Amino acid sequence: MKKTIILIAAAMLFFTLTVSSNAELTNEGNGLLYDTDLNRTWLQDANYAGLTMTWDEANNWVTNLVFSGFDDWRLPASDTCSGNTCTGSEMGHLFYSEGITSNTQGSFTNVKPSMYWASTENESNPSQAYRFSFLYGTQGVSDKTTKRY
Repeated sequence: MKKTIILIAAAMLFFTLTVSSNAELTNEGNGLLYDTDLNRTWLQDANYAGLTMTWDEANNWVTNLVFSGFDDWRLPASDTCSGNTCTGSEMGHLFYSEGITSNTQGSFTNVKPSMYWASTENESNPSQAYRFSFLYGTQGVSDKTTKRY
């Protein structure tokens, strides 16, 4: 009986350490989070800009962003899935694989319960681009003139 308890305790410790060491989001300090799954670095503050913008304004803002010594920022990429469970987009990965929502922000701060622009334009209607909601996990398109995070 003691051997069984020790083996179970050892197995639980092993799995706990294994899961902890395979964290997919790591805090790099200086306001940066690194996603080992996507090989992407994110701003820790999901509302660093502090305001909503049109798609063109958001692209211009991020193109000119210099943060923590880096100047090669971009909006997150998206697949062309619409609705829920769109895990092929970078924000969909954060929501569905990493569990990042406006209610469970993990290491992120200021994740808004609203839509965030993606860099991907709607090929069938160039006046639209993809966006993602961190409240509901939904992805779709909006007119580029709409203000989003």
